[in-house]
Amino acid sequence: MKVIVLAVLGGVAAGIMPLLSKAGMKGMDVTIGLAIYAFFFWIFTIVLMFATGKWGLLISQPLDWTRITYLILNGLVAALFIWLILSAYGMGGDVKIIHSIHAPIAVILGIFLAALILGEHLTFLSGAGVIVVVVGILLVIFG
Repeated sequence: MKVIVLAVLGGVAAGIMPLLSKAGMKGMDVTIGLAIYAFFFWIFTIVLMFATGKWGLLISQPLDWTRITYLILNGLVAALFIWLILSAYGMGGDVKIIHSIHAPIAVILGIFLAALILGEHLTFLSGAGVIVVVVGILLVIFG
């Protein structure tokens, strides 16, 4: 149940982000916008580590280079994602269209990559869900 609550709250945060991004990018250079975003992301992370008492784990936890490599790649992909989305908003892109395109693509790609790389199981229902998402994208974009 806790996973579902966290996922719902993450969805709420992800739903608010496009509005803040578009409003913040109006008339701003994308690279500067990304730098501001990254700075406050870093500050939030440091505060969170201290607030939850996890700072010591950063130093004491044994290094697993496979996991660290995945996390580094994740950070690079996340930065690229934010840069691309901020670029689209900076060009005056419609929040509805941009969000309707990137969010479902992320879900669909995530499902297939999780099956391919992590060995998670695909079911008939998850396949049907992908079809519903694609139809939903088309309805939002062309509706």
